[in-house]
Amino acid sequence: IPEEYQTEWRYISVIFHGNAWDLYINGTYINSVEHTGCNTVCSYGAIGCTAGESSITADSFDGYLSKLKVWNRALSPEEIKAEADRCLAMVTE
Repeated sequence: IPEEYQTEWRYISVIFHGNAWDLYINGTYINSVEHTGCNTVCSYGAIGCTAGESSITADSFDGYLSKLKVWNRALSPEEIKAEADRCLAMVTE
């Protein structure tokens, strides 16, 4: 996550679809990273760990999550934006 986004509350979405991960922040598309050789069944996982790692690393997430949602499909950009707008409106109220 870009450093300029690490100082205040953000709505972050990461979408996996086939062989790539897409990053959205506050409902806006930021970047896509191709990842081959990844399967969708994991026996271990941590935010920030590389697939297949079995321990926490320096790149692992170091912070707080207020909410985590997992869908069984890749959301569309429109769905991501709508969900981000809904959640951001609750934060600013």
